[in-house]
Amino acid sequence: MEKFAISIDQEFLEILYNYALNPNIKDRERKIVQLGRKELENKVYSLSVANRMVASFQREAISSRLSKDTSVLYNSLKDYISKNIPLGTPRVAGINAGYDL
Repeated sequence: MEKFAISIDQEFLEILYNYALNPNIKDRERKIVQLGRKELENKVYSLSVANRMVASFQREAISSRLSKDTSVLYNSLKDYISKNIPLGTPRVAGINAGYDL
């Protein structure tokens, strides 16, 4: 699976739907994807969702290695945040920024 660009909220939502069905990701990674998808469906700001997912994946990577497909999603989310974050916005994710699994 190759790195991809996330452009708009609807596309972001579709990507998360597809990742949730991916048999090559771990259950905890799937849970993060499902939580992000649910927030997007509830119209939560997409950069906030992406940031929480990145923080959650970082915590997962510390405890166990991310699957290859999740690593691709993680890198794509970081690029999405970098390209869309408003100027002057701090890029610090607190220890509690991710999802509670």
